[in-house]
Amino acid sequence: MIKMATGLAWILAFMLGSGHFNPDTFLTDKYKNLSIPTRIFQMYMMNVVARMKYYGVWTLTEGACIMAGIGYKGIDPKSGKPNWDRLTNIRPLGVELAQNSHAYLGNWNINTNNWLRNYMFLRVTPKGKKPGFRATLATFVTSAFWHGFYPGYYMTFVLAAFMQNTAKSESNH
Repeated sequence: MIKMATGLAWILAFMLGSGHFNPDTFLTDKYKNLSIPTRIFQMYMMNVVARMKYYGVWTLTEGACIMAGIGYKGIDPKSGKPNWDRLTNIRPLGVELAQNSHAYLGNWNINTNNWLRNYMFLRVTPKGKKPGFRATLATFVTSAFWHGFYPGYYMTFVLAAFMQNTAKSESNH
């Protein structure tokens, strides 16, 4: 019930926010006359609002899986209580408060990321070697392919592979 209420709250927030923060606002004369900080805030809020629909749908889906019993992960060793987060796919606070691209991606589409990690990233790495840029690029291109045949996806995901690789090498220094 908590997941249902949370999911519905995200969808309600999306519905209310999308009237104020949507791509159409950027095409108006009113937007052109705003200050630069206000424009940046508007763009930031449009992206937050756009993510809310995913937060809502994935939270509702997780709740349905819990109700069906397939979200059960066993007993949490720390609390001793049943753990129902086997199919958690999104951690909204983890996404919104992420300090780097790795943390952002780690909290977004979690189950797909796990699948891509296990069946792409780790498998394209030669045995005995550490995964490198080639594994990262193959994983992101696979994700772009999964999303569809639009050039924007490929540009975005290839750029994301470079960003992820750069973030990884920066954190090692």
